[in-house]
Amino acid sequence: MDIPRHDWISRYLKFTSNTEPPILYKEWIACSVIASVLQRKVRLNWGTLTFFPNLYVVLVGPSGRCRKGVAMSTGHKMLRELAIKTTAEAITREALIKNLAESAVTDEGPGGKQIIHSSLTVFSKELAVFLGQDNKKLMMDLTDWYDCDDKWEYRTKGAGVDEIIGVWLNLIGATTPELVQTQLPKDAVGGGLSSRIIFVFEDKKAKKVAAPFLTKEQKGMYTELKNELEFMNSISGEVGFDDTFVESYAKWYEASIKLPPEYGGNVSSGTLDKFKEGPLAYYNERRANHVMRLCIILSASQKEETLTEQILFRAINLLERTEVKMPRTFGGYGGAEKASVMHKIMELVAKYGRISRKDILKILHFELDDLNELDKMLQMLSTMKFCRIVHDEKDTIVEYNTKQEMGGEFIAD
Repeated sequence: MDIPRHDWISRYLKFTSNTEPPILYKEWIACSVIASVLQRKVRLNWGTLTFFPNLYVVLVGPSGRCRKGVAMSTGHKMLRELAIKTTAEAITREALIKNLAESAVTDEGPGGKQIIHSSLTVFSKELAVFLGQDNKKLMMDLTDWYDCDDKWEYRTKGAGVDEIIGVWLNLIGATTPELVQTQLPKDAVGGGLSSRIIFVFEDKKAKKVAAPFLTKEQKGMYTELKNELEFMNSISGEVGFDDTFVESYAKWYEASIKLPPEYGGNVSSGTLDKFKEGPLAYYNERRANHVMRLCIILSASQKEETLTEQILFRAINLLERTEVKMPRTFGGYGGAEKASVMHKIMELVAKYGRISRKDILKILHFELDDLNELDKMLQMLSTMKFCRIVHDEKDTIVEYNTKQEMGGEFIAD
């Protein structure tokens, strides 16, 4: 894909190249940081619909293995130094509403028109701390705020009614699959809040970096990147689009409705269809919404005032690469008794890359009733193209399908 050399996200990835987090984490942090500075001042008018560049992005991965906090730290530092309004990680629902209301500012838009907006970014390295335990009211609020209503009303403790003008909330968080299952009640999973969240799942860091020092060039890049974010923060108005964008979006939109993304593949593969049912069923209905928001962000990254076919394809590519592993966020969910065991097997295979059936049994023998149960699960994972089963004289070996990250499949032996 031909991406302009001056693209902000590409240079951010180069700046953070000597760090351990997965590339996908870094890409979404970069997108979220741009969203944080654009705020509600930039929009895309699409017929009767209006899209704003806010995202709900949650990095998901096993504790201590993927460097989620490291991925978030650089972006958070930039936002702090630019004085972009963010909220505390541990905060009550009432305090968050107050923060959102107090974030209201009046900016000058195109033609000197005054724009009132209440723009706030939640930056939470421990999403469980931010959400609290069984805080359904906060989750309902987050669901409401995602669509950026012109006015949002809430009832105060004194029985009065206050309102927030120009609601805009951007969320950047991190958690583990286990905490997703405990923090998000089942009625919040599927529809509601979870369909508005882009879960970025990774199971290991990209590489080992013992000395994550910045080169002289990278130190200079940091200042340049931050200065460009400051300029983006001054932008306001409507993003345009050309005919290629409209035509290509229409084709993709129709295709994405007919053929949702699959577990372990991509939107064009058409073999499995795990997004149609289960925890991510309603997410599929919001894919177009996510793509449009991404297009606004990518246009700012590329310094483009008009959305083009190239920007659209780039947004779709990023989303589809993320969707490959997204269902693993909910690996332990569901009514099946052994859903959590299946998830643990997947974690073991992904962690070691190549593991024997005997070793899996040693680790999980307390949770398995018999060998037939394990074999059925392994066969299911093989059918899903998650792994390959190899039999030798001594044992059965399970090999992780690393190509699934690109939506690829094993070639039959």
